[in-house]
Amino acid sequence: MTPTVEVLELISPLEQHVLAVKKMPRLRLLHVSLPRATLQQVKLLNQLFELPAFQRLELDCPFEAALPGLRFATPLAPLGLRWLRSGLHPLRSALSLIRAHAGTLEELELVAATTEPYGCPDLAGELRRCGLKKLRVLRLLRGSHCYVCKHNSEKCKIQKLEIYSGLLEAGAICEVECSKCC
Repeated sequence: MTPTVEVLELISPLEQHVLAVKKMPRLRLLHVSLPRATLQQVKLLNQLFELPAFQRLELDCPFEAALPGLRFATPLAPLGLRWLRSGLHPLRSALSLIRAHAGTLEELELVAATTEPYGCPDLAGELRRCGLKKLRVLRLLRGSHCYVCKHNSEKCKIQKLEIYSGLLEAGAICEVECSKCC
C-alpha cells in the first residue's frame, strides 16, 4: 500500500515510521501529533519535506510538551507546504516552520491566543518577518487548547488588523480570520 497512500496520521513517530513514510510518493496530507516530542522527531520530520506530492501538514503538541528552539529546514524549490495547521508550543517553534515554508504557503491555520500564556506579544511583526508572499488565508485558531488559548474579542480585532497590515506591507494580500469571532 505504501505507493498509494495520500493521507496519513502519525502519533509520536519514530525513525522507522519516517522511513516508511519516505516511501510514499503520493502522500499529500500528513497529520503529526507529538504528545512527548523530541528534537530527534523534528529532525526526522524535516526529511519528509522532500516528498514530491507533500503539500499539507497538520502538526501539534500539547501545551505541557513544549518544543523550544526548533529549527525546521527549508525545502529545495519547488517543494514546500501549501497548507499548514500548526499547534506547536512555544509559538516561536511554529514560526520556524512557517519561515521554512514561507515561499510556498498559501493557507495557514495557527493556534495563537490574543493573550498569554499562548499569545505572542508581536505576532504581527513575527509573521511579517516570515516573508509569506503567497499567503492567501490566515486563520487564527482560538480555543483549540481551551485552557491556554484564550480569546478576547477587542484584542482579537486589533491583532487581526495588525497582522493584516503587516502581511500587506510584506507583500501578502490575504484574509485574516479568527475561529472564534469569524
